[in-house]
Amino acid sequence: MFCIIPAFLLYDALVLEVRMMIRSIQRCDEGSNMHNDLTYTLELVEELGRLKLADALVEASDIGTQAPGRGEQSGGSRGGGRRGGGKASRGRTTL
Repeated sequence: MFCIIPAFLLYDALVLEVRMMIRSIQRCDEGSNMHNDLTYTLELVEELGRLKLADALVEASDIGTQAPGRGEQSGGSRGGGRRGGGKASRGRTTL
């Protein structure tokens, strides 16, 4: 049996765990096994955060560079590929 946990609950649990580690590391003797383990774990969490941010930036840039889908025009939703962003009003022409 599987249980689906919403992502925001996992995030909240991770934040709580990191806070508990920070409190614990302050009580440990520097250089002790517990201090070293907590320090290493917090460094891993920091690195995971960096990787997640890097993935999000790559995904955002991929979305921004995708070719238009069917029925879309490269000039945007209203522009139709013309300069000026839309239809010409009376007496004017588009450039």
